[in-house]
Order: sequence, then C-alpha cells, then structure tokens
Amino acid sequence: MNLAMTFRNLEGTDAMRNRANKKFSKLTRFLDESAEAHMVCSIQRHRHTVELTVSTDGETLRTSDTSDDMYTSIDAVMNAMAQAARRHRERIRDRRHQQGPDVAASGGDEADVD
Repeated sequence: MNLAMTFRNLEGTDAMRNRANKKFSKLTRFLDESAEAHMVCSIQRHRHTVELTVSTDGETLRTSDTSDDMYTSIDAVMNAMAQAARRHRERIRDRRHQQGPDVAASGGDEADVD
C-alpha cells in the first residue's frame, strides 16, 4: 500500500508525515496490498482540513475532517477511513457468502426438471 501526501498552504513536517504513516499502517488489515491512497492536508483561515482518498478493488473510499488542530484532523480521518474500510470489507464478504448457496440451489432445481 502506498500513501501519497500533499500539503496546501503549509509546510509538511516529519512529525505529520510520521503520524499519518503510523495511522495508515493500521489500515492494512482492512485493505488490499494493491490499495493506493492520497492524503491532502490544508489550512484555510485557522481550519485544518485533511482529506483521504483510497482506491482499492475498483472502489474509491473518501473521508475528510476539519478541526482546529492538524493532528486531530489526521486522527479523525484515519479513524473514519478504518470504519469505511471495515464496512467495505464486510460488504464484499457478505456478497461472496450470499452468492454461494444461491448458485448451488439454482443448479440443483434445473437438473430435476423433466
């Protein structure tokens, strides 16, 4: 997984990068290795905004947060993305689980018709 970071109207510090990478590494249990992520950190009139976009399996997951502190925004966005990624993974698992019995049941019904 790859996390690209963009900073708008501020200089990105190593502490911000390290915090984002540390939090993002926890998302690996919910996302595939092929996932690509882009995080945009910006400041506009004392509002610190962080937007995170993750592309995986043909799906795009987006979260954003605005607060008075950049670190708080980073934490909130990563927590929201963890929830979104968990829901995404569960949806995929449920779809696969539901398709199994339907395929077997429909194949057996067609064979008995004579």
